[in-house]
Amino acid sequence: MPEAYPISLQQCSNTDFQENVIPSYVQSEMDTGPEKKRVRFTKQRYAMAFTITATVDQYNTFIAWGESTLAFYTKSFYFDHPITKTQRTYIFKEPPQIQALGPIHFTISLNLEEV
Repeated sequence: MPEAYPISLQQCSNTDFQENVIPSYVQSEMDTGPEKKRVRFTKQRYAMAFTITATVDQYNTFIAWGESTLAFYTKSFYFDHPITKTQRTYIFKEPPQIQALGPIHFTISLNLEEV
């Protein structure tokens, strides 16, 4: 069962994210004739990338959530879509990128895939 995104962390702004369609088909070359495309999923899937700004406390919350609750960012979790505000299930495509903005603020870049 997916985990919950911590409410103490910044949510994604509907003006500061990138969303891409994940191809829902498999493409195969044939010996003769055109390539064939076959449906792979029964639901269209999306990838989403965004960055949040965090304080030291929020940074610690994010790290604890990712390492223990999500088993080092491998489990799925619920997150509200920034435009539709509907709850969707995501998983990390790659580990988050963290950059210090000084001694008390950080940016955390998330690259997620809908499951």
